[in-house]
Amino acid sequence: MSVKRGEWIELNPPEKKRTYLYPNKEKIEYKGVTKLKVSSSGNHYIETAGGVKAIVAPGWRAILLEMDKWTC
Repeated sequence: MSVKRGEWIELNPPEKKRTYLYPNKEKIEYKGVTKLKVSSSGNHYIETAGGVKAIVAPGWRAILLEMDKWTC
């Protein structure tokens, strides 16, 4: 899949699981990813079928957000 930075893409069908691995062998997993945006800085904006919204950025793990829709 080719992802153009800064643009949202709809994943249909949703990804079953998306896993981010870190050098210290930690990992973060998201299930049912339906939307993805990769910013020019490398941040990943994720939305799941269950309504989870998260930002995963280089250098830190993630931030989970409670909101109705993305504002960026």
